Amino acid sequence: MAKRRPKSGSASGAEDENRTPPRGGKRASKPPESSLPPPAVNDAEFQADAEALREAKGFRAGARHIWIAVLANLLLGAICLGVPYYRGQQQAQDSLRAFGRVAACLLGGRSEDGLGLGLPIGERDHYAAQVLSAQADWPKRCNAPLQAVAPAEAIFLWPSVKTAGADVRAVIGLVERELEALGRGRIGGHGRISERPLLALAKLRAALTLLAQAAGVSDGLDADALKFESPPTLPQPTRLPLTAGEDASLNIWFGADGVEAIALDGRGISWLRLESGQLDRHRMKRTSLVRGVLRQQGTTHLVWAMPERRCAELEGGCVRRATGIATFGHGARELPTPTWLAGHPASRFDRSLHLHLGQRADLLALLSAEGDLELRRFDLKATPTQASGSEDQPTPPLSPTASWRLPTSTAPEDAALLTTASERFVAWTQSAGDVSELWLWDYEAATPARKLGEAAGAEPHVLTCAQQTGPAQVVLLTDRELTVLDAGTATAPSSAPDAPADPRGDRRVELRLEAPFHAEDPDKDRVRVLCDDRSIWIVGLSVDKDLTLMRCGPDRCDAPRVLAENASGFDVASHAGGLVVASSGARAPQIAVSVIGADGKVRGEATTPGACWDPPAGMCNRPTLTSSGRRLLLAARERSDLLAMEADERGLHWRALQGLKVGAAASTNVSSPMDQHRLRKGLSR
Repeated sequence: MAKRRPKSGSASGAEDENRTPPRGGKRASKPPESSLPPPAVNDAEFQADAEALREAKGFRAGARHIWIAVLANLLLGAICLGVPYYRGQQQAQDSLRAFGRVAACLLGGRSEDGLGLGLPIGERDHYAAQVLSAQADWPKRCNAPLQAVAPAEAIFLWPSVKTAGADVRAVIGLVERELEALGRGRIGGHGRISERPLLALAKLRAALTLLAQAAGVSDGLDADALKFESPPTLPQPTRLPLTAGEDASLNIWFGADGVEAIALDGRGISWLRLESGQLDRHRMKRTSLVRGVLRQQGTTHLVWAMPERRCAELEGGCVRRATGIATFGHGARELPTPTWLAGHPASRFDRSLHLHLGQRADLLALLSAEGDLELRRFDLKATPTQASGSEDQPTPPLSPTASWRLPTSTAPEDAALLTTASERFVAWTQSAGDVSELWLWDYEAATPARKLGEAAGAEPHVLTCAQQTGPAQVVLLTDRELTVLDAGTATAPSSAPDAPADPRGDRRVELRLEAPFHAEDPDKDRVRVLCDDRSIWIVGLSVDKDLTLMRCGPDRCDAPRVLAENASGFDVASHAGGLVVASSGARAPQIAVSVIGADGKVRGEATTPGACWDPPAGMCNRPTLTSSGRRLLLAARERSDLLAMEADERGLHWRALQGLKVGAAASTNVSSPMDQHRLRKGLSR
């Protein structure tokens, strides 16, 4: 079959011709390109190629439109990203500035112009002063600046800023609720000060810190948001590490150059002394027979005796039990060895035992299980080595050198030993129908007992008050009346031994007070009697829980007045020719102090020396007052510590203890971490 040859004009045929070598084995040389004829071009293909070329040239000619699109996208990105960023910064800055105004309103200072969230040292004391003494519209007036802290809700923000702003608004709602509760809870400046608003303010600071970090404006947060232009009106008390139970029996007195305190709880005895700016303290184990501390003639003694609840369990009571006494010296590290006296106290140890310069002791002791009493005198210098012994291995007690049996045929209902600089008496009470009688007996003078006076009512109690000058005063208290009597009239000559005293010395007032004596702790007595050269002061809790004050002169008694309602604990001290009364209530445990002048008039309103916090902390509950003539000390318990403050000579202005370099045993300041941060950063002022 004959081969088909390609057409001469086709490209494939030309290619085949070029590829086929000529006969004879030699390949023909390729003619020059210029000598070849031009290829044939199809019109349709040419038009397609020209169209593609025109389209390509069209793209190449619109390149500037691409740059316009790129710039438009960049502008849109700047708007979508930059505007939310700067808007978040502006909101965060406005919120930080508004926080300064809120803090200044709550704490009573002047707001700063910066963006700081710090609080200056002393913010808790300023806040407490605001709670107790601010105007009636506080803290309600702080709501307006508080709402200004909240950033506005907006969609066009960065997600992190939007989330942080929502958290700030939620915390502002919490702060607003706490301020509303604080406004309802302000009860005349004598309630506990809630720390919840301070904690809510701390949460707001934390939320604003996160907002500032999300918005990128966190550089100046360490600066203070406000400035205090004056010191706080409510000073912070000095904290002393007493290390004793909160309900321990407490004795405080002024030393040569400081303060000394002893506390007895169920397990031990804690002793603390502050002298010349130095602190010395220790604690020792207490035995079950240690009854308490007796301070007489500038000397501290410990008293041992069987507890009354154990006496009730013994057959015959504690008639044959002994009483131990020992001097508690400075710096003692263990319980001293007592000297035992043959006899058990007729009533509480401080009403039945009197020591004379450490040389001798007078003890009003039980004589029989029926309640008969006897006054016994002991010579403390007699054979001290034989008279001393430990509680586990006691030696035989000292025998009395003299004794006087009470000249009464019936057992007294209440009795007390009364001593002055020149006189020594035994006072006791007896009931005769609906009348209670008060008898007095000078046992050393060997004179007959005299009926000093009487009062209507039952449940009689005798309260004594010794004066350094003038005769002693005796108070007869029943469940209906109170009578003040001059003990000096008991020794006046009379033909009838049982004749009552001169009626001019009978100062009687209808007054219903609670049972005056606590079973074991003298610091918890509910009636106190203090005497000076001109007046007899009687302060006690009525049956209605009102703290009542009554002043009696030589001839009459003033009408009783109510110092505080619903009181639970109080203490009294003579100071600056008048009287200082500190009290606290069951519902309002804040300690308040009233100052009474020598004329019996209250000087101003009751003042609040220090803050009482909730949770329980600060100057709360039962107070303790001590006066040395020029110095006045107020103390309160906070868990195992002792909080103490000192007043000026008039007792009106309080401050922390002066001249004492004592660090706090523990801090309840919620801002103490921030305080330490400021100290490390050098920002503390």
